[in-house]
This record gives sequence, structure tokens and C-alpha cells, in this order.
Amino acid sequence: MPSMDLEIYREVVENSLDANYVLDREKMEFVLINPAFEELTGYRAHEVLHGKLRPLEIVHPEDWDVVQSLDAPDQKIYTRKFEFRLLRKDGQIRRVENCVHNIKFHGKSYRVGSMRDITSRVKFEKQLAKEIQTEKIKTHSVVKANVRINQLNERIQKVPQLTTKLLNSKNEEDLLNEAAKMMEERGGLNYRAVKFLIKEGESLVVKYSTLPISKKRYNIHKTSRYAKVFRGRLRGDEGPKDEYILPIQSKEKDLGLLHVFFHPQEVLLFDEQEYIRNMQKDILKTIGNIVGLVIDNLRLLHTIKEQSIMDQLTQTYNRRFFVQKVQEEFRRASRYKRELSLMIIDVDKFKFINDSYGHLQGDLILQNVAKLLKKHLREQDIICRYGGDEFVILMPETGIEGAFQKGEELRQIVESFSFPALEKNRSKLFLSLSIGVSALSHRTHTEEDLFHQADEALYEAKKRGRNLVCCYQPKG
Repeated sequence: MPSMDLEIYREVVENSLDANYVLDREKMEFVLINPAFEELTGYRAHEVLHGKLRPLEIVHPEDWDVVQSLDAPDQKIYTRKFEFRLLRKDGQIRRVENCVHNIKFHGKSYRVGSMRDITSRVKFEKQLAKEIQTEKIKTHSVVKANVRINQLNERIQKVPQLTTKLLNSKNEEDLLNEAAKMMEERGGLNYRAVKFLIKEGESLVVKYSTLPISKKRYNIHKTSRYAKVFRGRLRGDEGPKDEYILPIQSKEKDLGLLHVFFHPQEVLLFDEQEYIRNMQKDILKTIGNIVGLVIDNLRLLHTIKEQSIMDQLTQTYNRRFFVQKVQEEFRRASRYKRELSLMIIDVDKFKFINDSYGHLQGDLILQNVAKLLKKHLREQDIICRYGGDEFVILMPETGIEGAFQKGEELRQIVESFSFPALEKNRSKLFLSLSIGVSALSHRTHTEEDLFHQADEALYEAKKRGRNLVCCYQPKG
């Protein structure tokens, strides 16, 4: 499994609301636990790992037989779910559901387990059974309650399936679309409606909603319900009973909000059965954590990709990316008989600036030149820093005349711009550009030809005194 995938799965385990652990079956000692395990048992990692706490020490003595039966010689079931009473560090007893799976890794035998606190559920089921026996509630109400409990358990079982799908998302849009689809559809988690709001700057923006929306953007500093929940000034369940809003977070970063709408029949049980309401919240918190984790990792991957193709000084594309794009655009233009132009730009006498004013001043000038060029280019134009003080611009759907006009426009803009000086008492600096232009023609057989023709035109511009735009002219 790739290292990034391992990192994602590690984060999922760390953020899980279930108490996850890994047990060395030979030594019968814990080798890995997550924060939820610490919260459930009351023990911290340094009190548990590497033999500090034996597994049976957190099991009620009357349930030892159930746990020890997992290691019976004739035990052929490698995956098993069972319940037992857990002894917390503070002496409290909690009823837990434990799902275990025995695995082999590098020749060693381990048990991977996941525990969930079901104390409230067991208490509710006992209360329900008692009320049925004493006829305190009507039969049809009991049936409805049991149906909702079964549906709740089905939701819990479908969360891992949702997690797997979300981890394969290619971008944030796909992630939110897939999450909303699985949360609303009947074959999924079957909520009435779902809305995702993602933080952009100082606003929460509705990125996906299965309901019609009257407003798409909410300032996080204003008094809207979303803003208050995001800032922690309002609980997510303070509002209509059929709604719940919770934060989308990852590694203590607030990324947005998840707004969920429940079916009316679910809401009827919320006031009567606190267990059902709390379980709904736990499920949604798990989903919120997963969505936040995937968003965070998608953004990290995007940043890594951007850094690999960008020039960090000028924030234009780098030479490596340009070589790739010029090949793609040349093939496309040649195949479909479209226009394509290339422009090579050189900052005149840049070496003199570096030698006279220092490299920091030179860097500042390159940054300002790049900003000016990018500001006056089209979205489809591709600009890169090719090396030193040299920039290259690829212009799809543009012929030689259009490229020449754009080159002349850029030359005049830079010539009239006063560049700031780093030294306070020094006057502002003025620069000029030399530009060579080439375009796809019957003489251009490869992308290298296109580049060399622009380079020849640049040489001609310098030869004729600089601060000039020259187009490629074939010799002879």
C-alpha cells in the first residue's frame, strides 16, 4: 500500500470514535491503541502498551471465558463479534461490543480489535423489554422503536463502506458529492437531506446541498446559525429537532460544517430515547471526521503537486511543467489545425541589476515582472520561468499577429512601470524587455522547432538594441 494511503488509514483509526487496538497474540500484550481506547478504558497509552496492562485486566471476571475462548485450539473463526463487561481504570463497568480479527503479519500473529460502548443501548433495550412486559407502551410503538434501532444499526454498519468510497475521492467536489449521495439515498445512510459548507477565507460556502438553498455564502463573523456553530457559540443541536449541524475538522483545523436533516419518524424517538439521539450524533461525528481528513489530505496532495510544477520565487510554472505542456499543445494544434504561438521574454541587462543592487533586489524585480505579465495574460495562456531572468509564454489559439500585439503590450507595460527599490534612499528602477515570438507554420515540425524559432527572434531583438519585440523570420 502506498505511504500516503497508509497515512490516511492511520488518521482514520486515530480519529475513529470506536476504541481500536492491536494485540500481540503470542505475548498477549497491546502494541497499539487509539485515543478512543484511552477514553473508553480510562488508561493512557503509557499505562497500556508493551505489557503494562494485560487484556484480561479490563475484562469483568465473569466474562473471562468469553474472551479466552478466542484462543481455543479448535477456534477456526478468525473474525468474531461479541459483547462483554469492561472494567475501567476508575472501577466503572461498561458494556461493550467487541469485533476482533486475527491476522498474520511478517510471520507474527496479531489480533485487531474495535470496541464500542453499548451501555446506553443495553439499558434502553432492557427498559423497552420491561415496558413491554408491564404493558406501559402500546405494541405498535414498540414495533416502531425496534425498527428505528435496526435502522440505526444498519447505518453504523454502512459507515466503513462510506469511508472506503470517500478515501478514493479524486478532488473535493467528488468527495462531497459522493458523501451526500451515500448519506441521503435509501441504500446508504438514508438521511432526509444533507448540506456541506466549506470555509473559504472569512466565509462558509455551501458546496453541496440536496435541498434548495436561498443563500450560498455566510460570513463566519456574523450572527447566522452557521457562523455561531462554526465559532463554537452555539451547539449543533440547538435549533429545529429534525436538524443537526456539526463541524468538519482535521488535525484541529476547522474546515467547514455538515448540516444533516432527519426524517420525521426519527425525531419522534429523540426526546423519549436519549440513546438513539446520542448514537446519531456519534455516527455523524465519525462521518464529519472522515470528510475532514480526506479534504485535508486532498489539499496536501494538491499543494505537493503545485510545488512540483511551480517556480517558488515568481509563482509561475517551472521549466519541467512547461516542457510537458508545450508538447501537449503542439500535438493538439498540429492534429486539429489550430493556431499556437510561443513567446520568449528576457529582462534586459538583468545581470547589471544583480551586480549593482544585489540578488535580493533582483529577486524582487523578477517577482514584479511575473505579476505584471500574469495580470495581462488570458486564463488559457501558460507562463513559466524558464531560467534566470527568462520567461516563456505559450499562447494556444493565437497566431503570429496576435502574439506580436500581446508581446508589444507587455513590453510597454513593463517599460512604463516603476519598480520599487529595496534601499529606502534609492530611486525607483525602470526596466525593459526583449521578446522573441514564433508561431506554428509549415516550417514548424516539432515543438523544439517552435522554441528555437522564438529563440532566434529573441536574439534578433537583442541584436537590434533590446527593448523590442521581434517575430521569427525564416532565412532565405
